[in-house]
Amino acid sequence: MPLCGSKWIRDCTRMAMLVTVAAGSVPEARAAIVSEATVQASYKGSPIASPVSRQVVGVSKGVAALQVSFGPVSARQAFPGLYDVDYLLTAKNGGTLTLSGLQFDEDLNAVLPRARIMAGPWLDARGFNGAKANPSFDGRSDMQMLSGGARLAPGASAELGIRFHAIANAGGFAFTPQVRALAQQLTGPVEARSPISPNTKTGIAPAGKHLTAEKRIVFGPVGEPDGWSRITYRLGARAGEKDIGGLSIQDDLVSEFGERNFRVVSLAIVAAPEDFGANANPFYDGAKDQDILTSGAGLRRGEAVRADLTLRTRAPGGKRSNAIAVRELSTTGPQPSGAPASARVTTVLPAPQNPLPMRLTLKADRPVFGPGEKVAYEMAFSGTYGPGDRRADIVVHIPEGFSYLPGTGMVAGVLNEPVADGNWLAWSEAAQDTTVGFDLVAGPVMADGRYDTEGFTRDPVTGAILSDVATARLIRDEEAVFDCTAVTGTVFKDINHDGFRQSDEPGIAGVELALDGEVSVLSRRNGFYDLACAMTGRDRSGQEVEVDLKQPTLPPGYVSTTPVSQRLALRRGHVAHVDFGAASLPFIDFRLGPDSFEHDTARLAPDALNSLARLIVRLERRPAVLRILYPNAAGDRLAAQRVEAVRALADGAWKAGARPHELVIQTQAGE
Repeated sequence: MPLCGSKWIRDCTRMAMLVTVAAGSVPEARAAIVSEATVQASYKGSPIASPVSRQVVGVSKGVAALQVSFGPVSARQAFPGLYDVDYLLTAKNGGTLTLSGLQFDEDLNAVLPRARIMAGPWLDARGFNGAKANPSFDGRSDMQMLSGGARLAPGASAELGIRFHAIANAGGFAFTPQVRALAQQLTGPVEARSPISPNTKTGIAPAGKHLTAEKRIVFGPVGEPDGWSRITYRLGARAGEKDIGGLSIQDDLVSEFGERNFRVVSLAIVAAPEDFGANANPFYDGAKDQDILTSGAGLRRGEAVRADLTLRTRAPGGKRSNAIAVRELSTTGPQPSGAPASARVTTVLPAPQNPLPMRLTLKADRPVFGPGEKVAYEMAFSGTYGPGDRRADIVVHIPEGFSYLPGTGMVAGVLNEPVADGNWLAWSEAAQDTTVGFDLVAGPVMADGRYDTEGFTRDPVTGAILSDVATARLIRDEEAVFDCTAVTGTVFKDINHDGFRQSDEPGIAGVELALDGEVSVLSRRNGFYDLACAMTGRDRSGQEVEVDLKQPTLPPGYVSTTPVSQRLALRRGHVAHVDFGAASLPFIDFRLGPDSFEHDTARLAPDALNSLARLIVRLERRPAVLRILYPNAAGDRLAAQRVEAVRALADGAWKAGARPHELVIQTQAGE
């Protein structure tokens, strides 16, 4: 019978339910939820209450669970050998208990076997209750990533961002975080896992993820004499989520261009890890031998290799589509392993014009020459093509043994230096009906015979040939006396920093070399340079000259590993040879500020002096560039004096002892 609303009880005042949690209330459970309900009313002015109704629900033992994962690791190369590493750690409480005393630790020394930390690590903690990122974490002496008693409620997530700068001893490295998490409620440590899972059947990531291919046009196509065109392709491969022990890059040219319609001009690796282990295949012909690499190629996760392939091909006005195949080789033999990656590019070759709209003449100032002599050329072209004042490129091919004399290029009587690429010179978009002048220098060793210099004009947009090919022929003078000295050499990438060039160390292009601070040349694509006889001068035989390497023209991050200035004696009838080595060294920054010095002086404070001493010890272990920086001090005279004083102090300290290598110091006082 209901109590409220009956004729007996007319004033029902309250119904209440009480829910409590009682630990140990039920013998078979460690905890229980106890529900109690009662009804209270008044009858004839007197309060009455119903009996208490109780329900007990047992609760099983709480569950402690933690999942820790890290996202993809970003290792961006900021400078040669210096990497900016960044990754995100995510922790989620997947249990029913609040996790307290939460700890995360990582031994960076153990997971960076081929690199060392230069700066950082920097941490950013988000979502942890009662704790922040540990400012003392260095991953070596202090491996705790959080400070304080961190807590994480059931179902909650938190993030920990990690970033640091690392120097790779061999130009690249593979990095897999190994973070360990602990909590008071956990029975053991939890290891971080990557959310990227490989194919469990083969152990290789799906095709396209573990290896990618690249092919694109970086030069041309441009028309050349006789209907041929020149084009340079950039071929490449990049490792994805796993290391690649063996690598094959193949480009079948015959299937697309035809067997007699192309010629391989050059093949060179332009970018690769320091320990790549392979070179450009010297026997590659695009037909019988289609692999552009020698054996021994290997890539670690995220590393890439690129090579430039230059062709001459004839298919005027045609369109060619060609792909490369990039494969991982089996560890037990040369056969491919897994699906290949491919990249395709379409090449539209310039169409010739008939009849040709322009005329070109080319002549030399003499019919015969001797070794070391300078020959002056004059070229003129006339005619019009297309609407308006259309301009044309002027192209000259230099015979083997000759070299262009810098500073002699003239267009319409005005100094105008051409773009030089090996045996090719080019003036871009010259006006119609003009003249071009330039000088060539004969090398010191020239065989008897005929030497033809060729010139033509082409459309700067389509690359189509616009004129006949003009030829100026020279004949070597058999009576010429070889009485001068040429200087030759190579600027090379000194991989092992020993100052001597090995067979596997490539050349560096575009570096300026000067003779006695007067005439200068640039190194070619293979690093070779040539200071011909006319530059050294016939009257210098028996004298000493100085060849200088201009360090600012080296690629960014490179420093010389050989003396930048070298003296040598010129001998009549001989060719002098001198090489220059350069390498990409890591940077070690020594940052200064007003607090680094004693008041209003250039004397280092004790703490800064101790830091410099530790840097000197560190620099002994491996060659590096010491950068002395004084930020935000532009125009500050005292700051400039302080930087120079520290440079002199570091240089003197280095030279005071027997060091294993030279110390390179760079300074900067300013922004």
